[in-house]
Amino acid sequence: MQHVRSYAWNFLLLFLALSAFFPQWAQPLQNPVLLNSAADGEIAYTFLKFNLNASPDAGLGEMQKAEQEFKNIYFPGAIPSFGMNMNVKWARLDVDNNTDDENWMLYVEYPRIKELEIYITDPAGRQSLQHRTGYQIPFNSRIVQSVNFIIPVHLPPHSAARVYFRMRSDTAISFPVKLMRPLAVFQREGTHQIFFGLILGALLIMLAFNLFLMVLSRDRNYAYFSLYILSSLFFFTTQQGLFFKFFSTVSGLTVTYLIQTAIPLYAISSGLFLRHYISLQIFSKNLNRIYFVFLVLSLCWLLAMSFVPPLRLFMGNVILISITFLVILGTLIFAVYRRIRLAIVLIMGYSLPVCSGLAYLFRVQGVLPANFFTMNGLFVADVFTSVIFSYVLVLKLRELRLEKSEAIAREEIKSRFLAVMSHEIRTPLNSVLGHASLLKTGKEAGGNDRHIDAIQSSGQHLLHLVNNILESARADSADLSFSSEPIDLEKIIGDIMAMFSFGAEEKNLATQVFYDGSLPRRFISDSGRIRQILLNVIGNAFKFTDRGTVAVNVTGTEIGESQWSVKISISDTGIGLDEHQMKHVMDPFAQADSAVWRKYGGSGLGLTISKKIIERLSGVLAIHSEIDHGCTVDITLPLPKAVDTLVEKQSESLSVSEPELPRDHKTIRLLLVDDNESNRLLMHAFLEGTNVDITDAVNGRFAVEAFREGVFDLILMDIQMPEMDGLEATRIIREIEKTSGPPGGGIPILALSGNAFAEDKMKSIEAGCNKHLVKPISLNDFYQEIRNFYPNFRVNLDH
Repeated sequence: MQHVRSYAWNFLLLFLALSAFFPQWAQPLQNPVLLNSAADGEIAYTFLKFNLNASPDAGLGEMQKAEQEFKNIYFPGAIPSFGMNMNVKWARLDVDNNTDDENWMLYVEYPRIKELEIYITDPAGRQSLQHRTGYQIPFNSRIVQSVNFIIPVHLPPHSAARVYFRMRSDTAISFPVKLMRPLAVFQREGTHQIFFGLILGALLIMLAFNLFLMVLSRDRNYAYFSLYILSSLFFFTTQQGLFFKFFSTVSGLTVTYLIQTAIPLYAISSGLFLRHYISLQIFSKNLNRIYFVFLVLSLCWLLAMSFVPPLRLFMGNVILISITFLVILGTLIFAVYRRIRLAIVLIMGYSLPVCSGLAYLFRVQGVLPANFFTMNGLFVADVFTSVIFSYVLVLKLRELRLEKSEAIAREEIKSRFLAVMSHEIRTPLNSVLGHASLLKTGKEAGGNDRHIDAIQSSGQHLLHLVNNILESARADSADLSFSSEPIDLEKIIGDIMAMFSFGAEEKNLATQVFYDGSLPRRFISDSGRIRQILLNVIGNAFKFTDRGTVAVNVTGTEIGESQWSVKISISDTGIGLDEHQMKHVMDPFAQADSAVWRKYGGSGLGLTISKKIIERLSGVLAIHSEIDHGCTVDITLPLPKAVDTLVEKQSESLSVSEPELPRDHKTIRLLLVDDNESNRLLMHAFLEGTNVDITDAVNGRFAVEAFREGVFDLILMDIQMPEMDGLEATRIIREIEKTSGPPGGGIPILALSGNAFAEDKMKSIEAGCNKHLVKPISLNDFYQEIRNFYPNFRVNLDH
């Protein structure tokens, strides 16, 4: 990349040096400049001389007296070019008509000459014809209405003549003059019109095409690119004289300024398109600022042009177009350096315009010769750029349509998800609220147990649904946590099959379990994750099977020392899946169809979560199914064999060593810290009739104050609270204990929070909690956690 920077810097220095110096590159030679090409119908032995030092007010008589001032000038290439020059130039064309033809035409194939006066004299010096033309002459007033200058002349056969040309331009002067037969002139003009007509037509087609795409897509890329093509059209028509053909009444100084405005328009449109196309606001704020300054300066120059003299106007445009190409080159280098995806397209689209534009610029300055490429290459390049970027923008439109289709598909999935979630959440909520209302009104006295059971069942369903949604979100972010512990795979499968045995009996389903006896008894893996996978897959098998059999087949192959590849196949004879359903069965919230969902329910998350967990365990999940013929799910996992001497598995819940506290308290003094009144009320209800005395604190700040003023045996700490959260309060309490705490260890602090992830548990432990309990917690589990610290905890006391 250093080489790229070095080359770019050297090129910049060379470019600026050439831009600051406009040499004429004209050398006197002994031989004349010949204009003899019989194929073009030109006269043989015709040559051209120039007087470069003529006074602006000098007339023909003075030029005839100053013959010694006319020099044979060498120009690189076939076309004389003086570069940027506002001075009057005189040229002398010596003709020897050795043919029998007397009707000829002077053909000046350069429409940018402002003033052109032609004098034809005989050998005696007498003036025989005078004509005045130039682009400031209205198009409909020209002898031959052509964008180039065509002047009929009469030359007697086998005679000599001398033609003087007085020329002036407000930009650069090139002088491609020829003396040709009329037929050859019109043939050349026809070719000229066909060539530039193709360029004009191509630009117009590209303009109409991009305007259509702009209306269709409403993308600013197309608007800016249409402006770019429009400015290219204006630049092309003014440079080639076509503008004056279409607006024949335009003349004089207005023409000069119209021609010059094409440059800033071209610069502004190029900058707007490139800036937006490459999204500089995202990739480089500094380069985006440079573009902003460049565009503002270009606009200011455009607005100020009518107040600038022609010479300075032209010089300002040369500087502006130079800066434009430098900005484009810098952007291309930046795109390659940053490896932007569009870099290749940018280089393809701008390589030819930049090269031909620099050649055009150097020709205007007189550095390069005037030839077809330096005079017309930029217009051909504009067509090339228009086609390339139009094609690329079409591809972008196709991508936008694809993104729109994907967005619509995502919206459909989202709508389906909302419908499923609405059903899955509202159904158990309806049960909870309905049964709670019956309990509150006291209806059906003596039958409260079934209402309580319904509330508990619905609550468990809601908890399972929330856990699935959270697990899916964590799986998408690759944020799943795993543990390594000895697991009894056969026992896990047996327990899960036993869970579904009651439902299987109701459906009269047969169940089969085969566990290969050659497999090790225990493996090393995450017991919770393996259980989660099998619960989801085996649960689906029972859910979607109304008759027949659900079978689990476990086999394996030893693939290395103490390493096994275990294959668990779960087969059923249920409804199965067709080919279309198989493609989307792994999509989140997907069900086979609406009828299936209405009949069987479910969130559609289980299989998706299972697949992601299996992949994180370096395993593979494969599904084989046929509609109405059941389904087989194959789970292949690489599992290490557990060594018999392995230490007992680590506890999934993180804890620190229990404090050494007296265990003979008759009453356990509990500090309950929770900002939610309902949760505090629930804890009071849980501990009613026990030997626990409760003190409430509504946030961490009040908990710290209560701890300073009172004596407690246990703290139940919520985590998310206003003013001061549970983690900060725990840290402060532990700091207080270090200086004034009781001997034998700190007070047990149990975090009770809705934060259920492993990192949340770790944060609680690091803050100083002895254990992290997750809401909702069952009554029996809550009692057991208290007994772990205080075995004298008792329930159903008489008060």
